[in-house]
Amino acid sequence: MLRNHVCAGAFVALWLGCLVGPAWANSAELLALGDHDRAVVRDSTVLVAIPQAMINSEVDVGRVLYDGATRGGLIGVLIAERMREERRDTLIEIEQAKADADIAPLRRALEGFDFAGLARQSTSTALARVQWLHPGNPRMIRSTAELGSDADSADGSGGQRVTLTYRYTVSPDFTQLKVSVDIALVRFDAANSARKSASTLLRQRVIAVTELRSRSYDHGENAARWSASNAALARSSISSALQRLERLIPYAISLSPAALDHLEKAKTDKVFAAGFYGPRVADLSATGGEVVLWKQGLVSAVQVP
Repeated sequence: MLRNHVCAGAFVALWLGCLVGPAWANSAELLALGDHDRAVVRDSTVLVAIPQAMINSEVDVGRVLYDGATRGGLIGVLIAERMREERRDTLIEIEQAKADADIAPLRRALEGFDFAGLARQSTSTALARVQWLHPGNPRMIRSTAELGSDADSADGSGGQRVTLTYRYTVSPDFTQLKVSVDIALVRFDAANSARKSASTLLRQRVIAVTELRSRSYDHGENAARWSASNAALARSSISSALQRLERLIPYAISLSPAALDHLEKAKTDKVFAAGFYGPRVADLSATGGEVVLWKQGLVSAVQVP
């Protein structure tokens, strides 16, 4: 009997994996540019994507685990798992509604705040520090879904495109404000003029977190801290986070494959900051209480009163 349930549970995991894919399927593997590719001098088309119209709140709902007590054989297991997934979707909807209610005052206070303009300016500042990149003026888009595989090559002989996708959110308990950027470099090969091919050579993520030093167990009270005085704390924290990204983006783009591998495998000098745990990045000078570590990308964490 136990063996049958174990086998059924394993089959369900495989079956669900076929439907929704593994947990890491939505987060592509990080890539670093090799010396050979860095030596190829090409002008870069630069795109800045902002896929959100306003600040968002993250939602965290724990997953309901299979308890092995389901009756009815394989069909019963599949039905029970489906019911758990539906219950989880309902919980997410409930939590999202609560988060939207809590974040509404902050969204109103941030009306008129030009996040897209600041992100574009920070992109220009950051990429100007990467000499081999030869970046053009950033062009704004809503999301990378607007792009085709052949779009925006620099010229008819091939080129390369750098896309930076920015997001800004608050944590589920409203104790943190995060600004993140996903960086991708795609190079086009126009050897066949009829159809250009594209290769992704670089993929990195950088996160700048600002955390409340004194916090409440009440999410609404934390949200009120960010929105008080016309969202003065949120505005300054977002601006400061983008300024930190100006320093971290060039570092991330310039990582070699060996340096990336070292950071991924490092087991010493680990630190905990803003809910992240990983090796400290010693090459980046941290000032004003900033902690910079590596956790599937660069993470910069600071606290505010």
